[in-house]
Amino acid sequence: MKPEDYTILIVDDDEKILGSLERTFARLGYNVLIAQSGQEGLDILHKKKVELIISDVRMPTMSGVGFLEKAKETMPDAVRIIITGYADIQVAAEAINNVDVFKFVLKPWDRYHLETVVRQGLEHYDATHANKHLHKQLTEQNRELARKADTAARTTVDMGKKVAELEKKLEKVSAKLSGVTPRQKK
Repeated sequence: MKPEDYTILIVDDDEKILGSLERTFARLGYNVLIAQSGQEGLDILHKKKVELIISDVRMPTMSGVGFLEKAKETMPDAVRIIITGYADIQVAAEAINNVDVFKFVLKPWDRYHLETVVRQGLEHYDATHANKHLHKQLTEQNRELARKADTAARTTVDMGKKVAELEKKLEKVSAKLSGVTPRQKK
């Protein structure tokens, strides 16, 4: 897919960082949405579909991890990336464990590295989305196969009953032709 096929939501309380990230990804052709708070980001997620979210960790009112937890409920398939100026391993571990963060990027970031992380995140999104589609397709095919197997089993039972009936009729006809009644045969 092309960059214009993806929407990225960037959430950061720092206007300069928000503007810089917006310009970087808009220049690459992505659809970019911005929010200056977690709540503003959630409001956007309720209105727009996004494939990738970049969020700062430390924001007033709602932390980046808190925002991403709620974002995961609203947009579970979106890839989540945390960006922060704080090398806080505890926050990184919490984010990775609780909200399935794809990557943790430190400020100041290398632009090319961040672009690569976003591209990899979107590739991950596509692969995950394709996998879910294939799983759904496989599940539907398995249901259809089970339905057909059930129909075949019922048909086999019905055919078995008909064969048994025909064998009884054949036995009677055969007995009449040979002059022996089925009771005498025993």
